[in-house]
Amino acid sequence: MDRLPDLIFVSEIWIFSDEVNDFKIPDYSFYALPNNSYAAGGVGVFCKNSLDCPAEYCELVSADVMKILCKIGSEEYCFICCYRLQLFSINFFNNELDNLLLNEKADNLVLIGDFNIDILANCESTDNYLSILAKFGLFPFINDVTRPRSGTCIDHVFCRFRSFQESYDSFIYDFGITDHCMVGLSVRIDISETRRPEMQKSTFVNFDELNNLLRYESWSDVYLCNNILDAYPLFLKIFQGHLQTATHEKQTPKKCMTKIKPWINNDLVRRIKLKNKLSLKCLKHPNNLSLKKRYKNISNAIKKEIPQVRDNFYLSKFESCSNNIKKQWSLLNEITNKTKNNSNLISIKLNDQMCSDSSIISNEFNKYFSTLASSVNLDFPSFDDGSIIDDDPCPNSFVFNDINALEVVKTINSLNNSNSRGFDNISNRMLKNVAYNIADILAYLFNLSVSSGIMPNELKTAIVIPLYKKGDRHSIENYRPISLLPVIAKVFEKLIKTRMVSFLAKTNFFSSKQYGFRSGCSTEDALLNFCSFVLKELDNKRFCASMFVDITKAFDTVNHQILLNKLYAIGFRGHIFHWFSSYLKNRTQKVKVGSSLSNTAVISMGVPQGSV
Repeated sequence: MDRLPDLIFVSEIWIFSDEVNDFKIPDYSFYALPNNSYAAGGVGVFCKNSLDCPAEYCELVSADVMKILCKIGSEEYCFICCYRLQLFSINFFNNELDNLLLNEKADNLVLIGDFNIDILANCESTDNYLSILAKFGLFPFINDVTRPRSGTCIDHVFCRFRSFQESYDSFIYDFGITDHCMVGLSVRIDISETRRPEMQKSTFVNFDELNNLLRYESWSDVYLCNNILDAYPLFLKIFQGHLQTATHEKQTPKKCMTKIKPWINNDLVRRIKLKNKLSLKCLKHPNNLSLKKRYKNISNAIKKEIPQVRDNFYLSKFESCSNNIKKQWSLLNEITNKTKNNSNLISIKLNDQMCSDSSIISNEFNKYFSTLASSVNLDFPSFDDGSIIDDDPCPNSFVFNDINALEVVKTINSLNNSNSRGFDNISNRMLKNVAYNIADILAYLFNLSVSSGIMPNELKTAIVIPLYKKGDRHSIENYRPISLLPVIAKVFEKLIKTRMVSFLAKTNFFSSKQYGFRSGCSTEDALLNFCSFVLKELDNKRFCASMFVDITKAFDTVNHQILLNKLYAIGFRGHIFHWFSSYLKNRTQKVKVGSSLSNTAVISMGVPQGSV
């Protein structure tokens, strides 16, 4: 030891209260907790006078315990000195220790003393003792014999520190004064070191394990099912069983809530940190003119550099997405701080009263979204006679070509890398990682669904997220629904859509003036065509009149019978017609607010939200 210790802990001190003043060490204060009913008990602590270390006494039946609080720089440390009385069982002491540590919230905690529990022994009571300490993040720094006569380690030092970079040395000295060795801990603290991040439990999927399980899955029971209403639920059950097996828990650091601007590079971060350090030094040394000058120079340089770095960053970003309007708008929203709002609502107004119960809020949103279309005044014709709306039906009929596994893989790989999960707990990223091992069974299920004319109900349930638009955040009317459909349903729909569009293009169904929802067409094309027409007519000395129509809740108010009649008229007949009918019927949704899911609501009108 290079220097005298700052704190000296002694246990089993063998003194009574009236003898405390007899024990003095120069430059140290002595705090003692004698056991007046049991002379061999008690604990004491010698603290250097230069340290401000208040002492607290903890009331335990099975042990004498003293707590010392010590502040070094900006860090606070808690030391708990303990002597366990052998009159009581280890299990009884373990219960008391558990309750003691449960209320101890100190980030830097040291548990030290004579516990009369041999941590080198292999027994249940010792394992329980170590488990309790590990539960509170306390791990042993002494793992060797501390009582040579018995060959046991009953004098312990258990610690937890907030910073990963705490430097420490533990030691054991045998001075021959008692039959116990002296144990100690040397901690070298750097106040400027990074704070240890708080840990949280999270789950992850081991895709190597999941792919191995799926690779050797025969799906024989699924292939034996000729009814899609039995086959798909069975597939989903088997897949989710393998998914659960391959899902594991791990400890990860909690994410910092402060988000650094994307344009701030590492060099700028380093210089800002240096500026902040110089600022603190200037406060400590207000008369140091050279230090102030250095701080002022670097501060001015950073102020000039920030706009240049930010402008160069966004300029390069805009150049990289010059042909992508969506990305350009996303960048503009980022620059103007118009970020997406989440659905974790604090409260909404119901019957002139604020409600913060997420389960009630989710059900109110579900009721509002599911009845939104019916609130619009509509006057639909009757179809009791089964008549077809189109007077000139298409003579050609759509022929469905079976879906193959290669198509399924290509379609899955075309999905974005979203981690959002639908009702079946499967995300795009997850499906892309296992695509090759489930492509065959999915192709079989998709073909079975079309040939049966039935869409499985499991693919028709949507999770709806309320997204804030504008106005009062506590008003339900100011939110719009965003639907998360099962990702497998999206893959199926994309494959059907490809065949539909190909057929409609061959039959010249699409108008040359239709710019929306068509590949290779956009609102820019529509605007260019409109402006060209207007300018041409003005050049010819003619007047131009325009009428712009905005249909209220256009997609939400689509009548299913009218849509089916239209589909039949333009060539979708037979099995595919029955499939579309099944696809539109019995669709359900649940609204998610925070972690709460609403009750199920049936959607009887409109095209499915989130569908392709």
